[in-house]
Amino acid sequence: MNIIQEICNAISMTVPSMWLLYLWYHEPLNINAKIIIISSWTHMPISFTYHMMCGLSLFTDKIDNWMRKLDQSLIHVCCITSSYALSNSIIYGFVSLIINLSCIHKLWIPGIHDISINRRINIVTCIYFYLFPIIMYGNYVNYFKSSMYFIFAAASLHFNDKLYGWGHSLQHLLYTPYAHHIIMSTRH
Repeated sequence: MNIIQEICNAISMTVPSMWLLYLWYHEPLNINAKIIIISSWTHMPISFTYHMMCGLSLFTDKIDNWMRKLDQSLIHVCCITSSYALSNSIIYGFVSLIINLSCIHKLWIPGIHDISINRRINIVTCIYFYLFPIIMYGNYVNYFKSSMYFIFAAASLHFNDKLYGWGHSLQHLLYTPYAHHIIMSTRH
């Protein structure tokens, strides 16, 4: 990706967070929704900074660096908090903590496990782990919609090259309706 695309990746990462900020001030939200929003807002500055640093060519390798590992580590932290918030269960949150800490550990330890497909599988698995309680509470509409937007977002990243390098920015933008439906699902 070129400098413009990486800067767009950084800027596009702020859009879901801005929508969540709007919801924070304009919707009646319970504590579970607020936990998810705070978690997302904690991740956003790290992701923004990572993409800006990539755009400014501050890394010799855009993938094998501490900032990418921190960015993905915070995705896993968001998975932990979302698991608890969407399940409303300390036990479910604890299981998510164990799973996600294992994934975070693998991000920071070199080895054969540290390849793109494994990192992506870990993230997708942990995301669907936190989405599962939505369907367990019978909130099929928000589960279907959040899953649909997540699949579109993941496909955008997967087909980034076919989208001329714009798939990553599209992925971030698609997280806006994804996040919206997750927040709406906390109203069970």
